[in-house]
Amino acid sequence: MKDVINYVQIGLSITITIGFQFVGRLFNFIDLNVTFQPRWWQYFVIPTWFGAPFEVFLRGDVNIHYIILSVFALAIPVLSICLYIKLIPVFERNLQKLNNQSGRNKKKKGKIIAWIATIVCSTKEERTFFHFATKMVKYEREFKLRVYPTLGFAFVFPFIFLFTSIQNGGFHQMASSNAYYNIYFCALFLPTVILMMRYSANYKGAWIYKVMPIHELAPVFKGTLKAFLVNLLLPLYVLECIIFTWIFGARIIPDLIVVLLNIFIYTVICFKKLKIELPFTRPFEPGQEGNQGAVILLMLVLGILCLIHYLCKRVTFGIYIYIPVALIINVALWRRAFNISWKTLEE
Repeated sequence: MKDVINYVQIGLSITITIGFQFVGRLFNFIDLNVTFQPRWWQYFVIPTWFGAPFEVFLRGDVNIHYIILSVFALAIPVLSICLYIKLIPVFERNLQKLNNQSGRNKKKKGKIIAWIATIVCSTKEERTFFHFATKMVKYEREFKLRVYPTLGFAFVFPFIFLFTSIQNGGFHQMASSNAYYNIYFCALFLPTVILMMRYSANYKGAWIYKVMPIHELAPVFKGTLKAFLVNLLLPLYVLECIIFTWIFGARIIPDLIVVLLNIFIYTVICFKKLKIELPFTRPFEPGQEGNQGAVILLMLVLGILCLIHYLCKRVTFGIYIYIPVALIINVALWRRAFNISWKTLEE
């Protein structure tokens, strides 16, 4: 039940966040002449309740359907509030039971995660924190509620600009253009996600960092960041790559590889430029610090990486030269950027 509530909250957050981006644009390139015809099933469509009073009071249409819908708009919210007030003691008792119950054991998918960990993590300590962060990302409800809507917006954002391209020149013209650079927008919210890495509803368990024999902090940060990339960003990016390849054709596959390598570089840059704290050691609080200035600057860094990609594309075989160069840069950054001591962290 707690999972169902959480997923409904996530779904509502994503819908509210990105819904308004699509509706207005749909009417821009679809020629619609809407004429409302009252039907019985519209009594179950709640927005029509609140649209009906405009017809009654502004246009003077006293159609029986509009009268009934207007009565619904007035009466049902009032009745719902009265019912809620009456049942709130029962609701709170059941909510308390829900919070007190321990979650059921979830079926482990350890083999796949262990296989991925052996590929992306170089040491045993790094794999340990990879597994730890994976469980936090998948099972902590507060974290999912705050991060998943951001990921949903990151997934949709590239397609918003594609809709604009379709509106301006048509689908075929867009498919032959360079509009696939819009896929960089899927990483635009990566700084925000990395900032959330420090928060947890179970932050009091942070004493484990002091108890464990951790001599180097690099495995902690590398394992956690890799878990974020594997569990949150890569599924989103792979899905977008499939859609973009279908739209623009196989010609963009080298570009998609470059984008992925640039995103890995961007991840390390975000980590270094944001305030470094141990993962999952701070509580979620209203008005928590967001480092908005740093986030905006990091968005500009993503634009610079996209510009480098574009300039390499204009050079003959430049894209194929840049792939091994970006790979070498990634290896160097991921080896050196996480050498952080306990003293530096405390300062």
